Amino acid sequence: MNIADTLSTMRLHTRFDRWTALLLATLGATPLIDCGGRTTADETGPGGAGGDDSGGAAGTGGGGSGGVIGTGGGGSGGSGGIIVRDGGPPTPTPGRPFLIEGSARQAPACGSDAWRDGTITPCTEPFGTALRRRLAEAWTQVALLEHASIAAFARFTLQLLAVGAPADLVEASNRATADETAHARLAFSIASAFGDKPVGPGPLAVDGALDATSLRDVVVATIREGCIGETVSAVQAAEALSYVTDPALRQALTKIADDETRHAQLAWRFVQWALERGDAKLKNAVRDEFARAKASIATPTSSPELDADELDLLTGGAMPTRLADRIHAECVLRVIVPCADALLARDTGRPAARTGTELPRV
Repeated sequence: MNIADTLSTMRLHTRFDRWTALLLATLGATPLIDCGGRTTADETGPGGAGGDDSGGAAGTGGGGSGGVIGTGGGGSGGSGGIIVRDGGPPTPTPGRPFLIEGSARQAPACGSDAWRDGTITPCTEPFGTALRRRLAEAWTQVALLEHASIAAFARFTLQLLAVGAPADLVEASNRATADETAHARLAFSIASAFGDKPVGPGPLAVDGALDATSLRDVVVATIREGCIGETVSAVQAAEALSYVTDPALRQALTKIADDETRHAQLAWRFVQWALERGDAKLKNAVRDEFARAKASIATPTSSPELDADELDLLTGGAMPTRLADRIHAECVLRVIVPCADALLARDTGRPAARTGTELPRV
């Protein structure tokens, strides 16, 4: 049994085929078919409008007029939730990190309420003291990640200008910077509520942030941070929404999930634009980055069943390691690789396969 077959035996709520269809439509590789709204009998919750880079994600579920695509059941998820590894310090999910020379930078946390959003007040009473403490730590970490993403998108806007990108991509990057500011405020507010004390960001070091501005550098970084990182993050959000029940968390996290989906679409659109203007070396670099992502997937060995502690964490928006790892693997194999196939095949003039797992050679 290969990795894809192993993963297919693990029951998840997320409809990966809808994510693939959405991104393929973003690339213009195939019409957006069976991607909007709810079409199957086993899904519940309201449907939503079809998605593109200027609107919400297709096939919405959970509260509000937005919502992430391809989920079963109501609720909402965050920017992939927060991964909590083996009972230790919680780790934020993949997203758009602020990478400098391969290392992610974040600001330190401090006792400030300057970043709180007073409209978000989750009810923390149903959670025990120990769980609230873990959730406060987890949400602090995701808030710092979202805060760092502001810098990542501010840099991306400058990089787009440096490589001569069109106005629509620059505008979308500017909107994403504003989105990440809102996400950081929401996450710091939730962390403060669970911890019963204010928490905010300290200074963020940005030295060396603009040292790499060649087209190849920007494309490789975008694949890692956006095409892979933010796509996985958005898909994890789609799964997490099946577990979150607090109305305030649902409101905050639905916005985060929708925005992360658009950010992923922006990343794929930029790489497509760059490929249309790049040379064979750039095409090889793109192919190698996606191939590396596929090669990094290992056969899962743990049970897909969630235990009581993991379910408790999920109700507060924190994603257990095992679930996050499973989603990451499925997303790479069932969403990212097929979309990379289509992206490279379209650029080279070959027919684009809708469901392949092999990357074409350039």
